Amino acid sequence: MLAEAEYPVSEVVGDKILKKNVPALTALNERLRDDYIEEIADGVGRWQRVIDNAGIPFRLTLPHKGFHRAIGNFAGHLISP
Repeated sequence: MLAEAEYPVSEVVGDKILKKNVPALTALNERLRDDYIEEIADGVGRWQRVIDNAGIPFRLTLPHKGFHRAIGNFAGHLISP
């Protein structure tokens, strides 16, 4: 199934982050990372609701997935959180 499928992957081109479709088998690690980030975002959302319900004026956010990466398409690039 993965041999024919594609998956969008972000990469740094110049000073921009662009998405391109690559073979899904090649992007397997990226897909797993995206799934993990989605799970973590759900947890952050649950904690944010607790904070909001307590009336505390504070926002939890996740950094950009390219922030402080040592490997992959964002390695060697300074990506702001």
